[in-house]
Amino acid sequence: MFSTAIREKLVQRLRTPLREQRFRQVAEDILPMTRYRSTIPFIHALLAEGVVRKQILKARNGKTISLYSSHPLEEFGPYELAWAMFPSGYFCNLTAIFHHGLTDQVPNSVYVCHETLQVQHANPAGTPSESMVRSAFIQPHRHTNHVFDFRGPELVVLSRALNSDHGVVATRNQSPCPVGSRVAGLERALIDSVVAPQYNGGITSLPAYFTAARDKLQIDKLLEIYRKLKFVYPYAQSIGFLLELSGMSEQADRIRKVYPPRQRFFLDHNAKSSWIYNERWMIYSPKEFVDER
Repeated sequence: MFSTAIREKLVQRLRTPLREQRFRQVAEDILPMTRYRSTIPFIHALLAEGVVRKQILKARNGKTISLYSSHPLEEFGPYELAWAMFPSGYFCNLTAIFHHGLTDQVPNSVYVCHETLQVQHANPAGTPSESMVRSAFIQPHRHTNHVFDFRGPELVVLSRALNSDHGVVATRNQSPCPVGSRVAGLERALIDSVVAPQYNGGITSLPAYFTAARDKLQIDKLLEIYRKLKFVYPYAQSIGFLLELSGMSEQADRIRKVYPPRQRFFLDHNAKSSWIYNERWMIYSPKEFVDER
């Protein structure tokens, strides 16, 4: 049995939700304040006496995550829980867009990246042919079912290649990501919005993001991150097109110089025959998308 004084200290130290491995590390650190001499019996006592509860979260795809905390998970916000569930991951997509102030609209979902995929090698035959690109982009977007339903915002977990966190930065100000967590930097967030607009408010939202980033965007940094990501598809054409559409002609020219358009491409998936072709960027985009600009 823990004394009242020790119990209160343990409850305070174990308030933050933790994955099992981190929970064991913290338990080992605070072990000296108790009469226990080994971690496993100490952890058993914490659970048996209700100082800590094992709380299980289940995603729509059936995957589960266990968190250990002295407090109910309902007391924590969705961003705190997301960081607790994926401490080695980082906030991405629309969450990163919002974090960098590129939109005023508060997202209904929290997006976090979890690096689990093996690196996919590029097409051995070289750049995908136009027929291959068209076959891929006339299809609708795929949507992950790795989603956890919280009170209010849902948590959308996106899997990406291992060691692909280029352009990810530490969070220094809470807006809304917790201080100390990681988030896609501004340039990485813009790249990701082009690659996966379905997780960024849709394709029609992108020009506003680029316009809002005009005074913050570092084109050299964007180019460096883009190069490291080694995309199979020529997303540089989409980025250049959006930069130009958003009034950043000089930045667009930099993209065009490094990655000159070489084949026809599509601004988004679910491409239609009615889309408008832009000769300069060799890219198709929805008619209403161009008409609104």
